[in-house]
Amino acid sequence: MKRLRVRAGAKLVVYTWAEGSDHPVADLLLELPKQDRSRLYRELGRAADTWPACLRNDQKCRRFHGDENLYEFKAGHWRVLFFVEGDPATAIILTNAFWKRGAETPKRQIARARRIRELWLATRE
Repeated sequence: MKRLRVRAGAKLVVYTWAEGSDHPVADLLLELPKQDRSRLYRELGRAADTWPACLRNDQKCRRFHGDENLYEFKAGHWRVLFFVEGDPATAIILTNAFWKRGAETPKRQIARARRIRELWLATRE
């Protein structure tokens, strides 16, 4: 699995995952309306600069209950799921992005993020 650098911050670097030449999260981010894209990039930058302090504002960034290393960025109805690589943390890996329609994050999106994380970590060892 490859990665594409999206943004660098004071503490962490933000990457998207890639399979082959496909970068689904990066492609979606580029296609978002300008206002939504700006919001998400602002949150990515804040997380890269202040990790883990950005988790204090759960209206913008939160950890999933029951999962030690799966998080969600929020911008309007858009969500980007991610995990943090390294101990201590060195990188944020964006796994998937989607338009959230209901009150809860769809289970298939969470399962997809976990599957990507497992694949990522298996290829990094």
